[in-house]
Amino acid sequence: MANISPCAFVNGEKIWSAEEGKNHFSLSKTVPIRTIYLFPEFSELAIQTDISGKADISSTVTRDLIFPQQIGYALYDDNNELKEIVYAPDKLQFNKDFKNPMNLSLDHLKHNTQYTVYPIIQHQEQEYLANPAKTFKIDLNIMTGNTTDISTDVAVCHGRIFPIENISGITYGICYGTAAPLSTENGKLIEATADEDGNFKAMLSGLKENTSYYYCAYMQTGDSFYYGETKTFQTEKEDKNDNTDDGNNTNVTQGEAIDLGLSVKWASHNIGASKPEEAGGLYGWGDPTGTHLEHGWNSSQPYYTDDRDLLQTIYGGLNAPDNITKTSRDIAHVKWGGEWRMPTKTEWEELMTKCKWEYISLSDQKIFGAKVTGPNGNSIFLPATGIRESGPNIVVQTDQQFYWTSNRYINTDDEPDYWAHIAFCSRWQPILSSACRFMGCGVRPVMDK
Repeated sequence: MANISPCAFVNGEKIWSAEEGKNHFSLSKTVPIRTIYLFPEFSELAIQTDISGKADISSTVTRDLIFPQQIGYALYDDNNELKEIVYAPDKLQFNKDFKNPMNLSLDHLKHNTQYTVYPIIQHQEQEYLANPAKTFKIDLNIMTGNTTDISTDVAVCHGRIFPIENISGITYGICYGTAAPLSTENGKLIEATADEDGNFKAMLSGLKENTSYYYCAYMQTGDSFYYGETKTFQTEKEDKNDNTDDGNNTNVTQGEAIDLGLSVKWASHNIGASKPEEAGGLYGWGDPTGTHLEHGWNSSQPYYTDDRDLLQTIYGGLNAPDNITKTSRDIAHVKWGGEWRMPTKTEWEELMTKCKWEYISLSDQKIFGAKVTGPNGNSIFLPATGIRESGPNIVVQTDQQFYWTSNRYINTDDEPDYWAHIAFCSRWQPILSSACRFMGCGVRPVMDK
């Protein structure tokens, strides 16, 4: 493909005669007519881009031509590689018959890539680039959204990235911190995954109570970072006198630490209960608020979602640690404070193997559970809890207990980031099993000796 400038072919007088039906020059008679050219001339290109990755190119074309020609635009990337050619639907010969300006569109352009557009002419089965050329770039947009689900130490921040079809190879999410302006030096980054419209969210955990935070959506391409508008939110203040568990409408009463003669002391009752025989609340694993009901179990039930990244974010985090005990994701530590925490898988194993288990029924209260007696003779009571499988629906099995451990279930053959270990107890014997993290199970806290 040759790179040319428009050039004149004939510039002067010319006459036409019809002798024998042929056109020729006459030396005896001349008639002044318009100038006719071989190639057209193009005005300066006007380029309008939008967020969909589209560029509208416009130019006014002048000159009458000897031969009809196909004209359009050629697109080159920043490596000078031809990416696309678009031609006008009609050929140009006489300017009065051509629709001006020549408006054509280029689609599916990548963000942050410099492109160059040339007018192009197809003449005698060859293609020629013409002047003037023009460079442009389509910027990817990142937008900061609102904040939801704010508590004393958790908040969910929203954002949007678009055009969504141009984000291949881009890292994006939420940047947050306690000082502005935000950057990678003074802010923390949480990566996110967008839906088909470019909307995304990130859960911020481990926040300080009653504290103002700045946040913004960010994206990273190569070594460069781009930020959306900076916004603020404030975490809630913990009410030391509030004994209400919003997720279960029961009193939050710290249990007594019972020494069973094991490596840790066990609480006398469950989270969300006020005495040993109460089952307490059913919570998702890694949900420190105890309020989330989102699930991926049954699409006919309320709070269903098939967004597994969202479920992992809510329940333990996208990159949840193997053990959440005494972290900001530990509901026992968050609700009761102090040294209270969720028991580990190993500590549940110790309770199962070193203690005597008796399944009893408190007939006066119609409550079934296990009396667990330690090596030193002290005991605790583990009431049947049932399990919440989907949304607010509870599958109550009166003779079974489902209690979370603090350990994520790691099994590369079966969605390792989607499950956690549970202690499952029935009339026969207690065992360790696993459950989806969004399911609701009971929590019996422990503390170190």
